[in-house]
Amino acid sequence: MTSDMKLTWPELLLGAMVGSMREVSAISNNRPDKGEMPRCPWEGHIEGALAEMFVAKTLGVYWSGNLGDLQAADASVLQVRSTKYPTGRLMLHPEDKDDDWFVLVIGDKGAYRIAGCLKAKDGKRAEYWDETLPAPCYAVPQAAMMAMPASWWRATVMDF
Repeated sequence: MTSDMKLTWPELLLGAMVGSMREVSAISNNRPDKGEMPRCPWEGHIEGALAEMFVAKTLGVYWSGNLGDLQAADASVLQVRSTKYPTGRLMLHPEDKDDDWFVLVIGDKGAYRIAGCLKAKDGKRAEYWDETLPAPCYAVPQAAMMAMPASWWRATVMDF
């Protein structure tokens, strides 16, 4: 699924506030950052919140920001991961639930695109394990993900 939709200035402000609150929560709870580097944690939390908002807006579902619930889905039943790198990979961690759907969003500062999606169990393959990352995890290339057409979204996710 591609989208030429961009977030508005009010949406950027809301996402930045949610991301900032997430970073303060992480600091106060001594929770280490597992995001990509060299993003600073503030940027990672803000851009992550904005990417979630973008997916929700693109799919026409409500986005709550899910403050305080680290296990909650990010947009409807989807988990969202983001990167600013055009060739970036989807980062999956061993503790990610195998049956959760993950969406990779590429972009920053309100301009994004959905690169693809997959179930976590399909991305947790030995060949994707990357020990060189600051927080070693499965780093799934975009070519290994499936496109996310609107028909897939309606048939696969909306029926949950």
